[in-house]
Amino acid sequence: MRRILLVLSLTCSLLLLGPRAWALEFSADQVTKIQGKLQKANIYYRDTMWRIEHHTMGPVNGASYARIRARVAAAVGTKHFQDRPL
Repeated sequence: MRRILLVLSLTCSLLLLGPRAWALEFSADQVTKIQGKLQKANIYYRDTMWRIEHHTMGPVNGASYARIRARVAAAVGTKHFQDRPL
């Protein structure tokens, strides 16, 4: 019974504090298997920007994305730039 009350009180306090402070930031490892070969990448996310870093043999490969004025701007490692509506 005490655990249930503790969990409920913590949940309610988090719900009350949630609207005042909200930020999301995380990093993740992505592993994909394509035609029997493993490919690894890291994903980083912070508020309005996210980045993917691919770990493959050869030159450094990565992509960065930013949300600017309701549009998504993408800059990839091969000096290509894409701007798309959100």
